[in-house]
Amino acid sequence: MKLIKSRKNYTCYLCKTTINKGDKYGKKSFSEGKPWQPDKVIKDENGEFRAFEMQGIRWTRQVCEPCVVNQ
Repeated sequence: MKLIKSRKNYTCYLCKTTINKGDKYGKKSFSEGKPWQPDKVIKDENGEFRAFEMQGIRWTRQVCEPCVVNQ
């Protein structure tokens, strides 16, 4: 994983320690559900839009340098 120099203070997602400005950190991607599947649009009998169903979501979190090395 490539390490990035932080421009502001963050909290490590895994160990909850502080990542200070200027320290190196990595970005880890997490997903919930099945984000690779297409989202569903639910319509009524007339073809009008009723609801939008997401199949999954993906987000990134900051991880400190020691956690990146230990993984």
